[in-house]
Amino acid sequence: MNKSWPIKCYAMLIFCILICASCIIAIYVYHTLKTTANIIYVPMQGDQDALWELWPDLKMENEKERMTSTDIEEKDIKVATPISVLLMGVDERTLDQGRSDTLILAVMNPNDKKILLLSIPRDTYVELAGLGYKDKINHAYAFGGTEMAINTVEQFIGIPVDYYIQVNMEGFVQLINVFDGVDVINDFSFEYEGYLFEEGALHLDGQHALKFSRMRYDDPRGDFGRNDRQKKVIEALMKKGMENKFTFVQSFPTMIDIASQTVSTNIAPDEILSLYDDYADSGYTFMTEELRGSDRFRDAIYYYDVDDTEIHRVRKVIKDILYLPILEEVTR
Repeated sequence: MNKSWPIKCYAMLIFCILICASCIIAIYVYHTLKTTANIIYVPMQGDQDALWELWPDLKMENEKERMTSTDIEEKDIKVATPISVLLMGVDERTLDQGRSDTLILAVMNPNDKKILLLSIPRDTYVELAGLGYKDKINHAYAFGGTEMAINTVEQFIGIPVDYYIQVNMEGFVQLINVFDGVDVINDFSFEYEGYLFEEGALHLDGQHALKFSRMRYDDPRGDFGRNDRQKKVIEALMKKGMENKFTFVQSFPTMIDIASQTVSTNIAPDEILSLYDDYADSGYTFMTEELRGSDRFRDAIYYYDVDDTEIHRVRKVIKDILYLPILEEVTR
């Protein structure tokens, strides 16, 4: 009898055990993710077509007016649908719904490898969707929750929002810590809440990243400077999650636990993994935009005014990435 035969049998047995164990772990991770995804899944109540009835001159449907197959072939690119995601950082309060303290519209095109981050200043003076009067854009969430906030952004910018991700500040801190912090470049030295942020390259854990993102009164650019720092942190976090898939998968259990307590989204459970597979990659070019406007006081209350020319400029930048047609003048 061949003496090597038992060794081969044992090796094959160990191999089979490892394969079975890997399958069990994969199934566990999948079902855990799906369970949590159901917890954090909060779909929009209104139908997308009904939303566009609020501003019919746009004449856009989320999927139908994206680039045609002929256009895609002419660009010789991988067929994948660009998407828009509204990132909402919510300052939750005990006695009311709170405010959307941070609004960042992320526009992603996996074909051209572009990601645009557009900050919407919280004091921007806009018409609140469904109410028929103007106020600060962060009041949309306070008055009508996630749905009114999204509808208001769609109506204001004039583009469809495919998905939203809402996270409270504690969740923001924990998610950054999962990835062992983020690396950013600080434009100038400042002190905030007892911590000195030196000029230059910084590595920040979750708590310090939150402080870094919040300071505005000592910033020469005020809210715009704060918005820029928020985008730097978001970009750094996105890069870590998208470029290192092994770390992302390895961190699933912890992220799942955090998400179940601090995140809500309209990304359906069966879409999460497919979206990550389609969009997570290295080599993306990150771009940032800000809405240019003017300061205005109404009844001694500060607002930020953005005119139609600026809205059209930003809208064109976004539509170029989303492959949406450029339409004629619309009424906001």
